[in-house]
Amino acid sequence: MAEGYIRLWAAVLEQAIKDVQGDARAHKGKVRSIFSEGAWTWFRSESQEIGSFFWTCSMLGLEPDFILTLVAKQDNEMPKSRSMAFG
Repeated sequence: MAEGYIRLWAAVLEQAIKDVQGDARAHKGKVRSIFSEGAWTWFRSESQEIGSFFWTCSMLGLEPDFILTLVAKQDNEMPKSRSMAFG
């Protein structure tokens, strides 16, 4: 069960990245779709609740700042710093 749970949250993160990247490619960053806006809202959230970006990264053993840097490079948008520690 744990493996399936991890795959689920990896798919959530992957879809959020695709939503940002796909929108940037389709509109060259000039117009944002509702999916892109929703994805950026999720990435920028300070929440550590279940399902949040921070929680998802923690679940997957990933560093949020690193993921945000990669996503921001694709979208040419610099997100605010993410230097919160996980418990």
